[in-house]
Amino acid sequence: MKTADLKLLTQIATLASNLARFEEAQLIIDALSFSGKENESAIALNALNQINQKNFEQAIQQLKPWCDENDTCVSHSLLALAYWQNQQLEEAVDYCKRIVNTTNEEVVLKMVSEIINQIRESI
Repeated sequence: MKTADLKLLTQIATLASNLARFEEAQLIIDALSFSGKENESAIALNALNQINQKNFEQAIQQLKPWCDENDTCVSHSLLALAYWQNQQLEEAVDYCKRIVNTTNEEVVLKMVSEIINQIRESI
């Protein structure tokens, strides 16, 4: 599959999940999973779809092995979000710290900052 096609499918799946069209999003995510290699987009999208359905523990189980092996910020951000929503605040803060120390991506840093602020407000 071409990179442009993968990006478009990723955007469509994200939109579908955010619009609570979980089954449609999952069909696209499953198709991305068969793109021939372990695909971070499919893993992250699947976790996002689980987070949107409030299946935080399942999202954590999907993301943690990937994050333990890879240093990508998007997956780590989603893992921090899932931990936070699952009330595992220490783990959420730990992943937020890892992200802050490894990225300069403004969007990711903004998300991490928001998670940390929300955790502080809830304590």
